[in-house]
Amino acid sequence: MAYIEFRDLGVEYSDAGRAFTCFAATRTGRLAPFWENVRAAAFRAGGKVFSPAAYAVCRCATDPDVLFHYPHANMVWHCSFAFSEGPAEAPEAKLDIALTNNLVEFSVEGPELLLQGHASWNDAPVSELIPLRSEGGSAALHGSCGPAVPEGADMLYDRQSDSAVRFDGKALFSFDWEANAYLLEAEVAENAPLRVTFEEGMGRKLFALKHWKGISHAHGFDTPPAGWMTWYAVRFDACEKVVLENARAMKELFGKFDEKLCVWVDWEWCHRRLYDHGDPGVDVFHPRKDAYPHGLLYLSEKIRKMGLRPALWTGCTCDGNRNEMFRKIPGLLLTELQTWGGYYWLDLSHPAAAKEYIPKVFKKILDWGYDIIKWDCLLNTMRINDEERARRYDPGLSTDEAIHRCIAAARKVIGDKAYLLGCTGQERSVLAAPDLFDACRIGGDVFSWDDFKSNAVALIYSYFPLHNTSLFLDPDTLVLRKEYSTLEQARSRITFFSLTGMQLTLGDPVAELDPPRIDALKRAMPTVEIRPTEFVRKTFSGDVAVIVTSVAKASGGWHVAGVFNLGKRKRKVTLDLNRDLGLPEKDHTAFEFWSRSFAEVKKGRLTVELPPGGCAAFRLTPVEKAPFVAGSTRHLLQGAVELTKWGYDPEKELLSGTAELVAGDETELWFRAPEGFRFAPQKNLTIAGQTAKLTLKPLRSGPCRWKVVCGKA
Repeated sequence: MAYIEFRDLGVEYSDAGRAFTCFAATRTGRLAPFWENVRAAAFRAGGKVFSPAAYAVCRCATDPDVLFHYPHANMVWHCSFAFSEGPAEAPEAKLDIALTNNLVEFSVEGPELLLQGHASWNDAPVSELIPLRSEGGSAALHGSCGPAVPEGADMLYDRQSDSAVRFDGKALFSFDWEANAYLLEAEVAENAPLRVTFEEGMGRKLFALKHWKGISHAHGFDTPPAGWMTWYAVRFDACEKVVLENARAMKELFGKFDEKLCVWVDWEWCHRRLYDHGDPGVDVFHPRKDAYPHGLLYLSEKIRKMGLRPALWTGCTCDGNRNEMFRKIPGLLLTELQTWGGYYWLDLSHPAAAKEYIPKVFKKILDWGYDIIKWDCLLNTMRINDEERARRYDPGLSTDEAIHRCIAAARKVIGDKAYLLGCTGQERSVLAAPDLFDACRIGGDVFSWDDFKSNAVALIYSYFPLHNTSLFLDPDTLVLRKEYSTLEQARSRITFFSLTGMQLTLGDPVAELDPPRIDALKRAMPTVEIRPTEFVRKTFSGDVAVIVTSVAKASGGWHVAGVFNLGKRKRKVTLDLNRDLGLPEKDHTAFEFWSRSFAEVKKGRLTVELPPGGCAAFRLTPVEKAPFVAGSTRHLLQGAVELTKWGYDPEKELLSGTAELVAGDETELWFRAPEGFRFAPQKNLTIAGQTAKLTLKPLRSGPCRWKVVCGKA
């Protein structure tokens, strides 16, 4: 056993297993392994491969040793491993590990060396770690579902600490399902070392953040919520009756597809119209009696009895009337200015704002039965507090700090088990309190198709590194009805949100949705945890958008590529799977979700023709030597939600597995077989050459066993 430590870095060597472990200190000062149980897997020299086990001697030496003989340079400490007394043709080999400030370097003398070991970072559980590419691989937006490893990944990022370990050299990540850990294999050669460095505050630096919090699920949502919202759907026609009617319709249509549907009561509960004073007696503490005669508590209780989650809007930093707190506390009211949010604006810097006013507002919301809260009007409040700086109680307090104190006061009242969404819609206010919000709306309204392009698509490209690392992103509602979206555009809106794992909030009267739109929305439910695999703020321009979501499950992995024509004319798009999508250079089969058909992949290139506003969602599955699953119609991620376990038994010539399905929801599983194999006829199986479709018609929700016979012709 040998061990050295230098500047919070350490290496420990075990003679028994000829293995070493590399450590780095966490912020608490505790040492945590970042590359564990690392073994020399093979040596290569002169075109031959030698097993390390063939060497009789593996000697570890450290510099300095315990006698401390004054090493020649105390800025770098070494640990070296010398392999000798191998086969006659095997040259002696030496691995050197050098520790210096924020750097570990592996180098060799002699033959090339392949190292293998499990990688981790910052003592984080594997669920908090994300393999990343340190540089953007293509113009496409890249994400992962499950422990998928993007091509070219060289970092392991811990979203809770916002830090990463980076392996710079010829290194390859994969996921070891048996060990439930990431495996790192690295080739080290003379003049080709492996360097390990450590990155702190990646999200903070990328977005110039003062505050950071890793993603929290204390509120009970493992993934962003789905649901329905009043504002886009019915606007000022919102009332108790209309909300409950749409809630019942949501439950009936989508309740089996998502267990945590939310009903968002938006700003109409205290506003009758735009740009006007509120009705007498109506303010942030008192709802409109004409629209909600039984009160907001009655409404939340009714929604909960349906098995849905009630959610409420507040824009409490301004009001349509001079509310009781503005009247009670002199100076709390900063100014009167007419905007869509109201007339009367809060002085964020006033001590009573955070100590009395905000706590009273959020205590009232909890009393009404709402623990899912959307907080709006923040951006306008910040701007007005900027413009009225000279009139503020404390002109020397920055607006950003003042609003952060107010949001912190709200969070203290509602606790960490409430879901707090900042409805902000602009860079400054989106990033004011990522440590306090659970989610943030990132753009303006998305009624029109052009609004969707600029306020949803373009901003998802820019903010995506924050999604599921610090916050859930909310690109606003899905507006699917014919007034605003053709069927192609409706499918594109749904597909874009689904493949990026965004919050899904319907902004239509449920009764106005036709069966194709209803079915399309079901294909995105439930939402899935999708995380960025690049920490790069990307820009979007033009009419073609591309998303690549990599899916990893124990039985296999694949990629779902969404291709979008956001323009007004039909368009043919050709994509290189390696250059444009960042996929490995392997043969893939391409199943398109909406058309339920296979597309041809020629020389690693895929061509699709899209109508105006249209999209395609391809499952790109690596071609196997045996029959394999190539597509599914239950969910847009084509297996990430429904496929739990599957595989091919060559002795039984049987491809089988289990799928989690929804009662009454007919699902098709699609298969491909290599040349030389043939599918056998069976009930509900449609065969077309080397492809087959199995139609499943579940009578109840839950696991459904399936099997397909396919043997050699």
